[in-house]
Amino acid sequence: MALLACTATACNSDEPMDATSKHVYGENEAPYLRTASGANATVNVEFPVMRIDQPATISLKQFATYFHKNLNMTVDEALNAMDSGDVVFYNVNSARGKWDLTPPTLGTTGWYYNSYNAICQSEDAKFSIEFDRAAKNLVVRAVNRPAAGTLGTFSVGFAVKNGRDFDRYMRFTVNTSVTDPTIVAFSGSIPGGAYSACGYDFRKCEDQIVKCFGMTAKEFIAAIDNEEVVTFLMRDGKRRTVNDDGVTTLPGTAGYLGWWMDENLDPVSWNGSGYPANFVFCEYGGDGIFNFGRADKVASGTKTTVVVDFALKSNLDAHITLIASLVFE
Repeated sequence: MALLACTATACNSDEPMDATSKHVYGENEAPYLRTASGANATVNVEFPVMRIDQPATISLKQFATYFHKNLNMTVDEALNAMDSGDVVFYNVNSARGKWDLTPPTLGTTGWYYNSYNAICQSEDAKFSIEFDRAAKNLVVRAVNRPAAGTLGTFSVGFAVKNGRDFDRYMRFTVNTSVTDPTIVAFSGSIPGGAYSACGYDFRKCEDQIVKCFGMTAKEFIAAIDNEEVVTFLMRDGKRRTVNDDGVTTLPGTAGYLGWWMDENLDPVSWNGSGYPANFVFCEYGGDGIFNFGRADKVASGTKTTVVVDFALKSNLDAHITLIASLVFE
């Protein structure tokens, strides 16, 4: 009796692989996602806030080995087989272990996803993915300008359609994130004595420079040297500009790209007597180093924070903000 009970349980399983005969899926029934080692390619896509509108592309050719191993096809063969319906492109509901046959909500081969990673319409979307067959790419976008810190995960795949059976497949799990690499934090100690300074080397934040400007640290330093970069003093997260026009930076009062400031961090001219009329200065010192220095007579242990924004003159939206937390020795 115990053996019969176990046998009955096995026969009643809903899992296709457990059934005594292969399950035949109905027209509106989502096929089961068979576990297949090496069939899933994970791709991480990052959208920096300053380039939030630029799409990211995933080249199918770069994953040709996945197509060959799991579909026994080249990428071109798989795409050509879509014409006859022998290969299909759908979403995958990983949590439920099933394919998701929801019709496209973006064009004819794409979908929008909301903050819960569910398929949605454009007005509720945070991210999207679309299959560009001509370019053989998957195109991923951030939608409706999601805030920094927004994350998403969704999965799409190509499968051989054997009736309604999708057992031979490869899929992409796409992890998306919106980041803000524009902020660079720096802690510095200014030695004692008039005009002493500490400096920040832009080579230390090359990854962020690449994301913010699309150039290497060497290229960014060359842009500074060639007067292609403008600096703005910042207050309460906003650039300080002449007449609040948002464009014209405050006139410099120190060296190149810099200012002398009083204790309120308002720009002042050097008056020759040092503190308290003059407190701290910032300026570009050359060779990729931006300096923060002091006037004489400032008490040891005094702390201040100077925030300077660096932007391209040709595109003020391309920028990086240096937050310097300073202590006077």
